[in-house]
Amino acid sequence: MSDEDLLLPGTESREFGAGVVGVCDVCHKRQAVIILNKERFKLCVLDFLNKSWIKSEEKPAAFTFPFSSSTDFIRTSAVPGGVLHAIRLKPSKLVKHPLVMIVPDPVGVSTQNIEAAVRFARAGYDVVMPDTGRIPGLSFVVDYVLDRGTRFLKGAVLLPASRRLRLLRVMDACRRHVLQDDMIDPSRQAIYGASYGATFALAYAAESEGIKAVALAYPYAVTPLGRLASISAPVHAVYGKKDRRAGFSSDLLARGFSSWGIEYSTTVIPGVDHNFLGRDETSYRVRGAEKGWQAILDFVHSRFEPPQAATPNLPPGVLVTAPKTVGVTSH
Repeated sequence: MSDEDLLLPGTESREFGAGVVGVCDVCHKRQAVIILNKERFKLCVLDFLNKSWIKSEEKPAAFTFPFSSSTDFIRTSAVPGGVLHAIRLKPSKLVKHPLVMIVPDPVGVSTQNIEAAVRFARAGYDVVMPDTGRIPGLSFVVDYVLDRGTRFLKGAVLLPASRRLRLLRVMDACRRHVLQDDMIDPSRQAIYGASYGATFALAYAAESEGIKAVALAYPYAVTPLGRLASISAPVHAVYGKKDRRAGFSSDLLARGFSSWGIEYSTTVIPGVDHNFLGRDETSYRVRGAEKGWQAILDFVHSRFEPPQAATPNLPPGVLVTAPKTVGVTSH
């Protein structure tokens, strides 16, 4: 949306230097603004609420979005047709970024998958997510029916070898593609999924190296549970207190992870049910959702503290104090 879309009617054609009422590029509030740049930037100069000049360290310039989005076309034999569509969100800041892979739902990318991608990207993570709904020749609807059936019958999701192999190949194609980018820090990789996507994220983490954090929203357990014993990264899951669909899985996962020595933690949000992060779900609750997203981001942030600088080779007796580590912060 351009500035002109936000201004009051009749102010769209004002010339450079004119004072208008609209939305400021810096504070994003509708108030008095002055056009300081002929092309884009409008900066508020007077606040009518407190009759004082607004002080800002921002320089008059075009607004830079915190991230860019694109569809990457990945050539791979992992999918029919040889081309995998992947949704990519890249932060604008020119530093090396951690990588977060998002495992979508079996039937395709959902709104809460998109929201997860946006939240991670805004927090400074490079995000990649395969667009499973656009893979020709694969019936993810059938997969969804099978997942629901085995969950009702066995209390967990059955992941046969053929499906695990297909998942590994699709996700690995995405990882290999994005890791070619010099702006990604390969030592900081996480994976995220919600509901059935979270279950697949667990399966992928169990058979892949390099994953340092597994963040999940209301995952289901898998059967047999022992397929998850090889997970090497800490796992954190967010559940709703009223979730009867996936809540039981937390106990199953906790017992299994404890016996295998895998770090596992949960955040239980009171008053919400399954899929409470999904804005298009009847179970969506904004306060609970915000708490859930914050718990997910806090967990991933905590796992990605940059390593301390290596101690240089110095003569014996010279003491060097290593610098303090600083965690990833939101931009």
